[in-house]
Amino acid sequence: MSKKVIDKVPYPNAKIYVGQDVTESLNYFGSVDGKRLLADFTPEMRSDFTVRKPILWESKTATKAEINKMEREFIEKPRSNDPAIGCNKWPKFKPQTVGCNGLPRAIPGRVSEYNRDFLNDRVSRIHSVCRAGPKNRNQSDRGTGRAT
Repeated sequence: MSKKVIDKVPYPNAKIYVGQDVTESLNYFGSVDGKRLLADFTPEMRSDFTVRKPILWESKTATKAEINKMEREFIEKPRSNDPAIGCNKWPKFKPQTVGCNGLPRAIPGRVSEYNRDFLNDRVSRIHSVCRAGPKNRNQSDRGTGRAT
């Protein structure tokens, strides 16, 4: 049984790629987004560079599902799927959509249109209170920690 690994490839242009290798191949460097990678390479960097491939995690007994789960964790933790940081195409990068107090900036489409509009209005009010600070809250809200 071959060793399965999750490795990280740090490129000289400060981009990283995290991927899995289940073939124990020395010359496999994953499915890098080449356009994203080359965009930050200077002509000097292209003419002479060294690539490392440190192993972040390894297993001889992991299932395909386990290695896929580990790969996703190692991609999302350093955000190597964020075009500003890395070259991973998967999972698709989603900019942070969480506002103050850990609340979402918008309510997803899984609720009825009426409830979504109502909830989006409430979330918007809470965010405006967070941005305004405590001095702009209504007198009735003071001390309750809740926005109206």
